Amino acid sequence: DRFLKGKTDILFTFKVFPLDGNCNDSITQKGDNSRCTLAAFTLCAEKIAKKGWDMHHWIFERQEKLFSVSDAKSLLPDIQNDLGLDQTQMSECADSSDIYNEIKKNAQEGALANVEGTPTIYMNGKKLPLGQFFEVLKQASEQ
Repeated sequence: DRFLKGKTDILFTFKVFPLDGNCNDSITQKGDNSRCTLAAFTLCAEKIAKKGWDMHHWIFERQEKLFSVSDAKSLLPDIQNDLGLDQTQMSECADSSDIYNEIKKNAQEGALANVEGTPTIYMNGKKLPLGQFFEVLKQASEQ
């Protein structure tokens, strides 16, 4: 956010890449599906209310707590309270085949781009090691 502030000449594209083999074929280990559901919540928040970035930030701010959550849908009351996203709409959207297919497509794109974890940042089609750090982004954009 800090890097992008005030920059109108940069297109930043977000893709989900859940580290769970239930929805990401490039991950061999299957988890409890909560990472897939959180990816769905991010896409649904954008689709329903243009709050995908808000959802993304909400998840990352709570990521340590979320490691112990095995049913991501139990988070819907907090999501509604914190972000104003309707629980029923979010649940129905997250369960839709369209969102599941979008997650799978994003994950396939990530696998083709050699994504190994999150976050992974690419600039002008090239992987930018440590690209999640402001100074790295700033220096790369200046070059």
